[in-house]
Amino acid sequence: MRANDLSNMSGRGATVISLFIVLGLFKSNGVAGVLGSMIGPLIVQIVVVAVRGIETHPARDRGAENFRRLGSA
Repeated sequence: MRANDLSNMSGRGATVISLFIVLGLFKSNGVAGVLGSMIGPLIVQIVVVAVRGIETHPARDRGAENFRRLGSA
């Protein structure tokens, strides 16, 4: 229960702080600054996924449907 409260508190704190960050970006750079702060991290994420790829193999091997196959090896 306490971990849930800590998580909620952190989320609410981040929400309050993000408002001031967006306000500062808007005052200094206008709409372009705010959009750039949202689009920039998305472009970084796209590049990272394109370079590193999506890794699904380890999760597939640990699934319940493969338990018997892994146990018999």
